[in-house]
Amino acid sequence: MDRIRVLLVGGPSEITGEGRVREVATLSEAVKVVHGGGREHFRYSGESRELHGAPLPVFRWCDRTKIAE
Repeated sequence: MDRIRVLLVGGPSEITGEGRVREVATLSEAVKVVHGGGREHFRYSGESRELHGAPLPVFRWCDRTKIAE
């Protein structure tokens, strides 16, 4: 199955550059990024942005959960 490159928007400012570009199997599942003792959640917004000449689906930050100890 082909992976889809997506752009993460919002959330912690420490997630920068290429860390903002991820690959997903489907646009319907949330992207979860481990960061600062928790997980940052991003969901597909229905929009796209151009990056390096290619349109990427935008996943916007929507939630943060703590990692259970």
